[in-house]
This record gives sequence, C-alpha cells and structure tokens, in this order.
Amino acid sequence: GMFLVELGKRWTHRRRRSLAAVFGICLGAWSLVFYGSFVEPQLLVVHEEHIVLSDSADRSLRVVLVSDIHLGPYRDAAWARRVVEAIQGARPDIVRGEGDFIAGKPEEADGLSPLRALSAPYGVFAVTGNHDYRDEAADEAVVKRLQEAGVRVLRNETVRISVDGDELALFGVRQDFQV
Repeated sequence: GMFLVELGKRWTHRRRRSLAAVFGICLGAWSLVFYGSFVEPQLLVVHEEHIVLSDSADRSLRVVLVSDIHLGPYRDAAWARRVVEAIQGARPDIVRGEGDFIAGKPEEADGLSPLRALSAPYGVFAVTGNHDYRDEAADEAVVKRLQEAGVRVLRNETVRISVDGDELALFGVRQDFQV
C-alpha cells in the first residue's frame, strides 16, 4: 500500500510539470503569433546610412530605399500613408521601392494609392519582389497601381539620371522565382 501511494505522488508531480511545460509552450507559441501578426506589422523601422562614393564628392544625394511594405491582412492603405509620410519626411532626391509591396493577393495592391504622394526631384522608381509576383495577376495589379501612383517600375532595364553633369545608373531586375 505504501509503495502505491508514493508512486501516485510522483505521477502527480510529473503530470503537473508536464502540464506546466505544455502550457508554457502554448503560451510562447501564442505570444510569437500575436507579436508577428499584430505588433511587428505596425513597426516602421527607419535606418539611415551615409555612404561616401568618392573622396572628391562635392555633392550629396539622398536616396530612400523602401521595401517589404506587405499590404495585406495586417497592413492597409493607412500603413502605406505612414510609409509615405516617413519617406517624404526624409526629403529624398530619389526614391527606390525594392519590392514586396503586397503580401501576395492581387486585391491588396488597391492599398498602394497613397504612394501617389511620393515625390523626389530625380524620380520615384520600383521593382517588384517575390511576394508581388506570386502569380501573374498579383504582379500585374502591383505594377498597375504603382504606375498609377506615378512610380516608374523597372523591369530588366537601366535608367540613367543626370545629377549635376554626372550620370547615375539605376538598375531594375525582375527575378522570376516563387517562394
């Protein structure tokens, strides 16, 4: 009788530890999903980098690169407006959109209309990313909306820009792959 009582106590302790471990794992997984779905998508990270291209450079050029806007289930046109405000606040000479404007569905491209407010003296350019061309309809929708917003979409082409008599080349390459 004594042996069975002792075994029962051990089983209860193990069971509590197992339930606590399962609860901890579930709480951790839920926290990760919550953060990834509701917190992280609202973070707008701005990183500024000063790059010297020549020892004799007498002029600076402010180029803003923006990527991974990912309009979709958790980001909409209001998010695009926040991104545009941040870009315009940097007073760019050139704006480069580096792809992933949507999460992957063609209808998400409708939220790109705030990009109409983008302006830069030497132009606003973009390339599409892997999320934008998950299928042909999504790619076409993104390109159409970007062009309607006045953004020049570069697809396997080079644009040459004259800056104070010097030439700057921008390349745009469309990568045809699926993720």
